[in-house]
Amino acid sequence: ELLRVGEYDIGDNDIAMFVFGFIDVNHHLHKYFATQGLAALHSLVDNYFETIRGVMRQLPPSVGVWVHGIVPPANLPDPQQVHMQETTPTNSAEELRMKVLFSIAVNSRMRRLCDEDGEYSDFHYVDMFDEYADAEGFLKQEHTFMYSHVFNYTDATKAQVAKAVLQ
Repeated sequence: ELLRVGEYDIGDNDIAMFVFGFIDVNHHLHKYFATQGLAALHSLVDNYFETIRGVMRQLPPSVGVWVHGIVPPANLPDPQQVHMQETTPTNSAEELRMKVLFSIAVNSRMRRLCDEDGEYSDFHYVDMFDEYADAEGFLKQEHTFMYSHVFNYTDATKAQVAKAVLQ
């Protein structure tokens, strides 16, 4: 069992927020994109949504489903400059741009599945990419901890979530 939702006190009219981590997305697409192209991206998101639907079957039908878009990738500096492990990989400019494009494409797929009249139309998509992206499409440093973990939820971020609740 992937998620034991029975261990949480989730009741009628609560909201379940699902957050797909960029690192997971990046590793999957790095491994499969070269051989499968966009099919790798579509199957990744589709399988994620199917998993969410399975989890939701364990909860009261009135629980809202929210899907948090993935945040932009970090533009990692030289690991030595930030006291990271020597084994932390560095990326070429092309690899970094691909990470930004993967993020945008995954978010686009998630948004489309939530917005279409179909199996996932009851899911609410929360888009946080623009709030967290710098001019180049990378994660803004003021929103990061150790160059990759989001920790600084701003008032604008909270406003995005509130807006989604009211829709």
